[in-house]
Amino acid sequence: MVKLVINYVYSNLAIDSIVAQSVPAKTMVARNDSITISVSKGVSVVVPDFKLLNMNDALSEVSMLDALENVSVDLIKMYNNTNVYGSYIWQDQNAGIKIDASLAKPFEMRVYYSLGKPFIDSQVGSLESVLTSYFYNLNLNSAELSYSVAYKNCTSISDSIKGQICYQSRYNEYVNTGSAVEFIVHDPSASITY
Repeated sequence: MVKLVINYVYSNLAIDSIVAQSVPAKTMVARNDSITISVSKGVSVVVPDFKLLNMNDALSEVSMLDALENVSVDLIKMYNNTNVYGSYIWQDQNAGIKIDASLAKPFEMRVYYSLGKPFIDSQVGSLESVLTSYFYNLNLNSAELSYSVAYKNCTSISDSIKGQICYQSRYNEYVNTGSAVEFIVHDPSASITY
């Protein structure tokens, strides 16, 4: 009787594929010989330490990890008061964890990188209707900015039309996350002038 020994190993081959065998195919074996077969457990990778990577290199690593079955890794870019643009903030799974195809449940991970402080552009001359989408887009990346609007008769702008922004308290500058910006919007029927 031939003894069959099966070893399970990590490889780039699909799970349960034969990686190697100790005796070549179509070779005669004697009774009591043993044959060792290496069977693939699929790919195995180790979660990298993202704090050692800049944002561009991290994007490549995330793409490679995301290509694995049952693995979902998101790189999240967010505004941050203390970390400069492109720098690592944190990861929600520890570096060094082994990920492999035999995971019982999907592996999920988020890695956070900084966009630096949010930059506020001047909206003076624009219509009030731009504010909602402008702040919404900044806040998608954790800017946490808020704004308020006051309606006044803007005599400071010639040919102003109703709804036009004529004043902005912060503009063309970097601000801290969580900052508030005040706007004055032209309303020709307002009793208060600006």
